[in-house]
Amino acid sequence: MDKKIQKKLKTWLDNDLITQDVFSSIESFESSEPQKTEKGTLSKTIILIGGLLVFSGITPLIGQIPDWAQLILLVLFTFVLFYSAFYIEKKYQGNTFLFDSNETLRNFLFLLATGASGFTFLFIFEFFNTVEEISNTITSFLIFILSIYLFNKTRYLYQQFTLFVSSQVLLFNLLEFLSFDTFNDVLYGASQLLIGSYFLRYTFKEFEPKWLGYFLSSISLVTGMGIIDSYLGSDELIGKILNILLSTVLIWLSVRLTSQTILFVGSIDLLVNLSFLIYEIFPELGALLYLVIGTLFIFAGLYLNRLREDIKKI
Repeated sequence: MDKKIQKKLKTWLDNDLITQDVFSSIESFESSEPQKTEKGTLSKTIILIGGLLVFSGITPLIGQIPDWAQLILLVLFTFVLFYSAFYIEKKYQGNTFLFDSNETLRNFLFLLATGASGFTFLFIFEFFNTVEEISNTITSFLIFILSIYLFNKTRYLYQQFTLFVSSQVLLFNLLEFLSFDTFNDVLYGASQLLIGSYFLRYTFKEFEPKWLGYFLSSISLVTGMGIIDSYLGSDELIGKILNILLSTVLIWLSVRLTSQTILFVGSIDLLVNLSFLIYEIFPELGALLYLVIGTLFIFAGLYLNRLREDIKKI
């Protein structure tokens, strides 16, 4: 019987959503074809090991064969990854030694296929001597579209990650066409804030698991503000204040959304920037600075934990 189904059934049974008789009937039904599951597991394992061996065999040959042959190998390798993912999705049940279900294995193969697609597109453009900026932008756009499709299909964390990364790469490549040397850092910082804000909002409504969406969006927001801080340069005080305001907003959001992930990122960001700010204002404090800040964080953490528990009771 599939471990995910068994775990879900036990949860329902513990919460009195189903009776013991219903649980036993479903368990008996799901376990009625053990040979099919074992066969699927063995076949998937063979496919995975075979794919790794093929990849290991192809890698040393890349530099020893003509470009057209390399291109054909990349296309075939990408096709095999996609075909394996769709085939496993339709034909197999059970699990594999590295994956708890066929769904996880399928999504992992989609992750590898997405990366392979990026290399394939880049190699195709390089093969036809396309301008680097154009090839990078078109490739990142195609991978972004592919990531959207795969995320809508799987709703899994691997595809959530590739969607986030592909959107970052696409936006950076688009910004390369803007030759404003003076404001490049501001544009990059603003793009990070834009992506982080969008993913934060979208995670709240759509993304699962939410911890990954909250983590990626929070990191993007902190990175964007850090880039703007480095651009300000001489006015370090203003940059640190902006970072502290952002981290405060993140901590406030963590309480509202009951997200420990956002709280972690916001707290680390606040600790770092508050330390720098206090050191700029009071350089003579030295080690005492960390003692004061650490004490404040302990009390803040205890207060936030108390506040979160109160919110859960409402």
